[in-house]
Amino acid sequence: MYGKFVSKQRIEAWWGQLRKGCCEWWINHFKDMRDSGLYCDANILHVNCLRFCYMQLIREELHRAARQWNLHRIRPSRNLDSPQGRPDTLYYLPSLWSEDARDCKHQIDTEDIDIAEELCSISLPDCSPAFA
Repeated sequence: MYGKFVSKQRIEAWWGQLRKGCCEWWINHFKDMRDSGLYCDANILHVNCLRFCYMQLIREELHRAARQWNLHRIRPSRNLDSPQGRPDTLYYLPSLWSEDARDCKHQIDTEDIDIAEELCSISLPDCSPAFA
């Protein structure tokens, strides 16, 4: 097939917004720490210490960016099957625009969670339990 490849425009726009809106600062911050010798990304203890110290801040920043993105308005498209409106509304209330909507959530077995936690503790045996 020949022609423009435009089906990726929305996701590419999202990645651009995410990077400019919140990720760029963190990327530069950790690169600066590495370049100044305060952080070695090959050292598992350094990596886990940074996760312990920064994870909550980064998670809050990502949630803020997601909320901001999910409240923006998607303009109408020529494609009549393409949804319009706000992503949050389309995701949480799909019946507003489609009668064929279905719930894709499924329960996760607590035994699977326990197995995942055990595998993580085995793969990082030298780490203290505070990092798990």
